[in-house]
Amino acid sequence: MCELLKLWLRRTHLILTLVSGLFLICLSITGALLVYAKDIQRLVQPQLWTVENPSNNNVIAYPVLLSTITLHTQQPVTLLMPEQNPDYAWQAQLANKQYVSVNPYTGTIIHQYDYYRTIYGFTMALHRWLIYEDGDGNRPLRNWVSVCALIFIINMLVGVYIWLKPKNRLKRLVIKPKAKLRILLYQLHTVIGMYLFIPLILIAFTGMAFNWKTQTQAVLEFVTQNTVEPRPNAPTLN
Repeated sequence: MCELLKLWLRRTHLILTLVSGLFLICLSITGALLVYAKDIQRLVQPQLWTVENPSNNNVIAYPVLLSTITLHTQQPVTLLMPEQNPDYAWQAQLANKQYVSVNPYTGTIIHQYDYYRTIYGFTMALHRWLIYEDGDGNRPLRNWVSVCALIFIINMLVGVYIWLKPKNRLKRLVIKPKAKLRILLYQLHTVIGMYLFIPLILIAFTGMAFNWKTQTQAVLEFVTQNTVEPRPNAPTLN
């Protein structure tokens, strides 16, 4: 019975990997790129995302800057994103969902753009909903991305159970470089998987939380036996 269960778990582990593997590779690559996407933007298009920092470092007052942006674009500003780095242009979202890159020292509009046509925005869209958006503005594939993350969590739990089942489990947390290729790959898979188990669970779970907020909040409250505080409202732009 134990051997049958072990065989069933191993096959389940492999099938789940095959079903979600391609999407998880995509999510992993785009997730890593998101960390550096804005830096890449500034590197390849510095004229659109960076500004010349004056010696006094004084930015325009927020009300004046907002009025200047509205005057030049004929659109109210719904979101302003200041930067801590004095060499970076600030970003603002307009009422028509367009964005502008603005010089905070002069109020000059450097660039007006569609957010999801930038390097960062495209990578974000690919990572969170595989780019696809229907005619009504819905993003149905974002649920599939969350399903893949859930499958990944289940797969990791199955893998940990398989590792815990036999005896001498700690002795198997060893990589033997001189072993045969098949054994070496298995050892790398097992050891790396066990060491990264908790971080990977957290990454997958928090990724799902962007889409399945209510469900992940319920799980978190059940596990911690605490209530998750609601997100504070953003300050209003006047």
